[in-house]
Amino acid sequence: MATIMEQAAKAGAKEIFDVGGVRLPRPFKVRRLGHFGLNVGSMADCLPFYTELLGFRIADPLDFAARMTPEQRASVKETAGCFMRHGTDHHSFVMFPRPTMYELRGAPKPGREDVTVNQITWQVGSLAEVVGAK
Repeated sequence: MATIMEQAAKAGAKEIFDVGGVRLPRPFKVRRLGHFGLNVGSMADCLPFYTELLGFRIADPLDFAARMTPEQRASVKETAGCFMRHGTDHHSFVMFPRPTMYELRGAPKPGREDVTVNQITWQVGSLAEVVGAK
């Protein structure tokens, strides 16, 4: 199996970065997945799966109704989403109602209606690593 440095050379990496004393072909090292978010068709249908089956706990509910016009509110069934947690992370999973997100942000581009990921974050060693990235 090729080392990271061999993979970088193969991929054409031109520069090597010192990331906390480790030489890497990228300016910072992803330590782990931070949190992940989905836009779902129905919060009521999805919540039992994520809370009862997988064990996530709701950390913070978030109701988007106040950000919506009366017409937008009338066009959707659910306006509230939630930040969920597991372990010691405050929120590791985010779930929002997709119809509400479309109303607030505009419909998806044609052919992209099935894209449901609304966010993904990665944890790095420090903000300095990201700020120092070129």
